[in-house]
Amino acid sequence: MAPEKITPQFLHDLAAKQFIAWEELYDRYSPCLYGLIQQNVSAEISASVLEETFLTMYDHIHEYRADKELFFTWMYKLTLRSCVLAEKTGRGLNASSVGAAAFWPNPILSGD
Repeated sequence: MAPEKITPQFLHDLAAKQFIAWEELYDRYSPCLYGLIQQNVSAEISASVLEETFLTMYDHIHEYRADKELFFTWMYKLTLRSCVLAEKTGRGLNASSVGAAAFWPNPILSGD
């Protein structure tokens, strides 16, 4: 199944840090990204890597350029980068994510 098209309004809502937009993004894409993560890191840190990926997207959404690449491609690259960093350091979350972690709930980690 092909990913749904990301509209300019949806991107604007993400850039404006609107919780509902981020919740929708997570609901829509976390299963696919989590599958990619599970193929690239150990099971012990895969949930943390997913969280790290979404926190990185949250912190860097303003850097996404629709004229350069598809949004899914951007997310895919960030996910792979999070996998590489996690395996390199042997852990999931890094210290730079702590600020955004309070905003971004992770249902995989909380058991919801």
